[in-house]
Amino acid sequence: MIVAGSDNLVFRVMEITSGKGANVIFDPVAGASLPALAESVAWGGQIVLYGALNAVDTPYPLLTAFARNFSLRAYLLYNYCGLPDLGIPRNEEAFQRGVQFIQRNLAEGKLKPIIAKTLALDQIREAHQYMESNQQLGKIVVMV
Repeated sequence: MIVAGSDNLVFRVMEITSGKGANVIFDPVAGASLPALAESVAWGGQIVLYGALNAVDTPYPLLTAFARNFSLRAYLLYNYCGLPDLGIPRNEEAFQRGVQFIQRNLAEGKLKPIIAKTLALDQIREAHQYMESNQQLGKIVVMV
């Protein structure tokens, strides 16, 4: 396991992968951490940005990209399920494929959601505090 902020990310990834780097890196943060991720990705690997939790400009590590030949890809859930307020239409075909995939794999037991905590609606404040504490491993369910 790599503990962000306390471990040397590049060193640990290279140690774990015997110097090859990670084939795929999923990053919900972006921001200033992208150059370290670029140093951690395998030659020809992929970095997938699926969020911008660190809402600052993200420097593109151009020279590292040339040296490692990696792909950088942005993924936004709303490109599939839509976000009408921002003018992003729903891709109905992709959306239905995703729904069917999830339903099928849940039914077959291939997807097993991890529930960190279940709380009643009148405990919504505690649910938010727990979520903001970043201590959960899995989903927080609020029963209505």
